[in-house]
Amino acid sequence: MLAAVEGAAGAWAEGVRTALQSACPTSVFVIYALLAQAVHRTLPQCLAEEAVVGARMIRRPDFAEGVRAVLIDKDRNPSFTPATFADVDDAAIAALVGP
Repeated sequence: MLAAVEGAAGAWAEGVRTALQSACPTSVFVIYALLAQAVHRTLPQCLAEEAVVGARMIRRPDFAEGVRAVLIDKDRNPSFTPATFADVDDAAIAALVGP
């Protein structure tokens, strides 16, 4: 998905690239994993899973860092860990979206 957007041209692709550059890499991977699982679930199941994953995500330091960058300091310059998509650990994502 990321490679496809990197190679795409046009305003839509540029908007997606800009949005992804400011997003928390872990959050992007978690969202993708939830979407992949959603095809096998009902809406109530998806909403319940999102509540569980959301509770796990707010315990991570990246949540506080995002709040700091957007709402407190308003510098829009978060320092997420990991900082890049390449550094996201598959095991960490599995732990966040798993049972």
